[in-house]
Amino acid sequence: MEVERKANECLALSWQDAHGVIIDTADDQWIYRGITDQAIDTLKHVETNVGFEKLSEIGVVRSERADNGTAPKIPGFAAMVRHHRVRRILYPQEWTMEMWREALASFCELNVRLRENGLTLTDAQPHNIVFDADGKPVFIDFGSLKVIKGKGRLRYNWHREFKDNFLLPVALHNAGFHDIAQQAKREPFESTFRKTYRWSCVGLLTCWVDVLWLAAKLFNSPRFYFNTIKSVFTRFRGKEITRWTDYKIIKGEWKAAALEETLASPGIASVLDVAGNKGAHILEASKRGFTAIITDIDEASLEMARAEAQRQNLPLFVGKLDLTAPTPEWGKGLLMPGSFQRLRSDLVMALAVSHHMVYRAKMPFRTFATILDRYSKRYIFTEYVDLKDFYVKDWVGKRGFPPSHYSEAEFVNAFSALGYKVRRRWNDEAGARAIFLFEKTPAAAN
Repeated sequence: MEVERKANECLALSWQDAHGVIIDTADDQWIYRGITDQAIDTLKHVETNVGFEKLSEIGVVRSERADNGTAPKIPGFAAMVRHHRVRRILYPQEWTMEMWREALASFCELNVRLRENGLTLTDAQPHNIVFDADGKPVFIDFGSLKVIKGKGRLRYNWHREFKDNFLLPVALHNAGFHDIAQQAKREPFESTFRKTYRWSCVGLLTCWVDVLWLAAKLFNSPRFYFNTIKSVFTRFRGKEITRWTDYKIIKGEWKAAALEETLASPGIASVLDVAGNKGAHILEASKRGFTAIITDIDEASLEMARAEAQRQNLPLFVGKLDLTAPTPEWGKGLLMPGSFQRLRSDLVMALAVSHHMVYRAKMPFRTFATILDRYSKRYIFTEYVDLKDFYVKDWVGKRGFPPSHYSEAEFVNAFSALGYKVRRRWNDEAGARAIFLFEKTPAAAN
């Protein structure tokens, strides 16, 4: 009954997909896909002429046939395939722009390689790509594969979808319109901006791509189309510098000891570091084999965390996310989960950030605690910075800081009111900073 309910949810979410439907079960390693009669010829082409292993090498999520009794019994499908489960999904609006360019380059290469093997894609959406824990983009929409028939020229509607939804944010960012680019990343695909931008000055940034499409169609050269786009759009490597890029993380033996003891707590399999900056803390979690996720508002810092994780060959999920503005549910019927659902973890870390939230965002401790609670399954590892702290002293008297509720007792009470108990407390030698490990009580967890 539970599998059937999950299948019905997926059918509701994939109502436009005539080729297949994702069926999410309790399987920790695989996600299943029911293949319809309309797509069975594609599956046969993959098995006969390409092979699942080669498809994975090309850039499609690792997959295999699942009609041998391992698949859930769901009627109405001609075949079942299963895919490697990516443990955390971060949407394109949560990618850094460097990740967006990497995804674009990967998508262009994928299209060229697929066409060499007699396949094409019915969709041109960035949401069909995710970044796995190794930091590499992978194409997950197996249902978008289609056998090429005829000359296989690029359709204009496909090209327009590709240009509006995949290329536009990169074009804006490369031209220096960083704020508009970030907005374009977050815009729904059916937004007024995407429908009208081509008749404004913004359209000048991508109008040449229409000429490129026309040339590729006339000479039947999709390879030329994709290689040119990859070369032009992904060559830019500029970074956006913010006040947090050069933020100095205060380290110390006391903090390292607190982190080590916390990561040894029972019942931890996943760790989320919000406002994690350059990843000094989350990399320690990754080294211990936990599913590790870092979010921050500063792209340059996140790219440093990504680079260090890749240098050390550590798995890490990375997302640009503002602590004060989590990604909401979206899509038809709001069936696409928000960041609270997708990134929820056993342990949530939020170090050296609460005082910034109070000072800059006027956020009371109770709001800060509630946001962290929505991401946490069990533990919260967070830091209180007292008025005696060197940096906080400089804020006193500015922007109405400190508010009346600013005290360690109020900080602890904010979490206690949500059903958390203090499992451990550490403090620095000056007594200006304290780190708490809060654990959710069984009653609050239920």
